[in-house]
Amino acid sequence: MTIKRVWWKVAVGYQIYLASFMDTSNDVIVDLNGIRSKLDYLKELSIGFIWVTSIKWTAEEYADF
Repeated sequence: MTIKRVWWKVAVGYQIYLASFMDTSNDVIVDLNGIRSKLDYLKELSIGFIWVTSIKWTAEEYADF
């Protein structure tokens, strides 16, 4: 019997919190270009997948302003 390796059991993941990861426009708004600008770096780290957190603001996040 051969055991099949599945990617999600062996890959290294990286969670990105959009509100603070990389703001390329300095407007404190969700910035997908920031993620795009770091893809090569994440690849160098052997990141197998990216988990992007929710972009919907919660009451706890509003309390910081």
